[in-house]
Amino acid sequence: MGTTAAQVRRLIAQEREQQDMKAFKQDSIETATVRAFVDQELERDPELSRSLLAHWLNMQQVDLDRQLGYSARRGGRIQRRIGIPAASKVVIALGRAPHELDGC
Repeated sequence: MGTTAAQVRRLIAQEREQQDMKAFKQDSIETATVRAFVDQELERDPELSRSLLAHWLNMQQVDLDRQLGYSARRGGRIQRRIGIPAASKVVIALGRAPHELDGC
């Protein structure tokens, strides 16, 4: 191929760096983190409810509860992780910035 040993080492280093970056990429967070954030906001604002939050997100409360792990999904499993975009929407609906939620 006409590739020098130095070029091969550089390519190997680049590949390792890309693999490391993929390992650190976070595309979801634990639902417990989002639930704790929501629960804190519910305690802070007595007029706020999960039902109202679900309405703001244009979804049914049962779907919000399943998505955040308050209740089990079909099949009896509790959802343990939520995607960053969905978690960000929850935080924004609460009137907060997504960076205020650890992991977003």
